[in-house]
Amino acid sequence: MLSATDLKKMEKYNHLMKYEKEVMKVLLSSPVLAELCKNREVDEDEIPTLKWTNYFPSLFIEDTITETEAYILYNFDMTENYRADTYFDGKLIFQIFCHKDVLRVPNGVSTRYSAIVSELCRLFDDKNILGIALNSKYSDIIISPKNPKYVARELVFDIKDIAERSMENYHEEN
Repeated sequence: MLSATDLKKMEKYNHLMKYEKEVMKVLLSSPVLAELCKNREVDEDEIPTLKWTNYFPSLFIEDTITETEAYILYNFDMTENYRADTYFDGKLIFQIFCHKDVLRVPNGVSTRYSAIVSELCRLFDDKNILGIALNSKYSDIIISPKNPKYVARELVFDIKDIAERSMENYHEEN
């Protein structure tokens, strides 16, 4: 069985593993997202349990979305220059799935997935979350989930002005 140390060593060969953790930290820092996803008030101690239940570092995975809630899935689309250890282009992609029974937020002001998109923009737009460049909102489009009980949007951030990334100089908080 792979240990946490073994997995940590693997990050040297796939920097996206580290970036996935950074995005997850930001998602778990937002009580607003937790409440929107669970469709109820969420205790601060419960927020970490949203990892792998409502927040997934992967794009749509069939049959993982089963409850009458909302879900945030994410991943990266990167083009790398491995020789220079730089990125040519990058995108941070979020897919937000919402069960139709909880589509409307309380007081009917907005759809739940629109509120989630708004909070994701607050957390990620024009921010340097990954330590490599600024995220810039690129698109926000409707997608069609396979499960007819859900509606979905895809929010994409360009990772702009990517400079040389040096993982040796990138320090993760422990």
